[in-house]
This record gives sequence, C-alpha cells and structure tokens, in this order.
Amino acid sequence: MNFLQLVNMLERESGTIQQGSRLTTVVGALGRQEKMVNWIAEAWRMVQTGRSDWPFMAGEFEGTINAGAARMTAAALGIANFAGWGRRSTLYQPFTIYDPAIGRSSEQELQMIPWQQYKMRWDRAVHTPLRPCEVSFDQQQRICFGPTSDGTYTVRGEYRRAPQILSVDTDVPILPEQHHEIIVWRAVMLMGDHDEAPAVVQTGTAKYQRALRDLVDDIMEEVTL
Repeated sequence: MNFLQLVNMLERESGTIQQGSRLTTVVGALGRQEKMVNWIAEAWRMVQTGRSDWPFMAGEFEGTINAGAARMTAAALGIANFAGWGRRSTLYQPFTIYDPAIGRSSEQELQMIPWQQYKMRWDRAVHTPLRPCEVSFDQQQRICFGPTSDGTYTVRGEYRRAPQILSVDTDVPILPEQHHEIIVWRAVMLMGDHDEAPAVVQTGTAKYQRALRDLVDDIMEEVTL
C-alpha cells in the first residue's frame, strides 16, 4: 500500500469515512484528514525505530576509496539515507575491500576494531600507506581505514537506513507489503490517544501487537545457540 491507501485504510477502520468524503490526496489535507495523514506518517516512523535490528532498515553500499584515504563520510561512499554503520557479530564482518584492477577474486574482510585501538594503531605518528585491512568509526560517524590507503580500492559493506519519511501519495513503505497494516494499527493507537478514547486504543493495541508478532516471526532470523 502507498501513503494515500494507508490513510484511506485508517479512515475506513476508524469509521471516519463518510459517503463521498474519501481522501484523494495527502497533500493539502485539512481538518481530521490532515491529522490522519500525520498519524500514518508518525506511526511508520515509530515502527521503523521500534527495533534497531529490523532487516528492512539495513542497506548495502559499494564505494571507492582512493590513495591517501583514511576517513570518509557515508555520503562520500554514495550513501544518501544513512543512520549508522553495520554491526559485526562473532562470525561475521560486514565490510570488505578488493582491488578493482583484479576484481572480486581479491576481496577480503576488513576487521572492525574499537575506535581507541584504531587511534593508537593508525592515527598516531607516521605509518606506511598500504591496502587497508582494518576499519573503525570516529565520533562523527566517519568510516576510518587502517592503514591509510596506498591506492584505489572498492569497499563494500552494510549500513542502517535513516527512517523513511512518507510525504506524497505514491510513497510506499519499505516494509514488506503483507505487513503494511501494522502501520495502520499503530496509527489507530495514536488516534485513540488524541481522542482520549480508551476503547479505540485498546483495539488498536491488540491488533498492532498481533501484527508485530507476525512481522517478527516472518522476517527476523531465528537465534540458535
């Protein structure tokens, strides 16, 4: 569903819609319909920020670092909707590097190290530029390579997306479509709070929690020990 369809579903589920009054565009909506537009937009923001590990909030990038590169912003690597860098796990490093003159056959992992360790190892005194083998992140969320790059390389990796903002009729949430109704039920909760209607909040909460369980069961990886 797109933004307009989500608002119309909220109208329908809340009993607000009247004969011939269905919203035809979210742009310039007035009165109660304007509030519904805002509730849907806010509900989607709240769903996105409800967990830090939603798979649909993860993105991948592939960018170029040149000779002399040590610290780069996300924008310099072609990332437009940046909120944070990918996280490593015990068995997984999310960043790799390869020589584009050779190709992916030269691809190797970049080992993530703590910032203070990076500072001591690569940001003090002078070292010989080489192919980077380690990576860390500074206080400005720049990605930092160690050692300093001695040439042009391709870096691939993962990042966390900034929350998607719905603004025009055709905007579609990046959430899997079969779970779009969770946005509507979260908006019903906001509407009930605004209207001081406990019964509406209760209904919205029950349906939201069920939709949330379905979403988690569907897209989250099972944790095994």
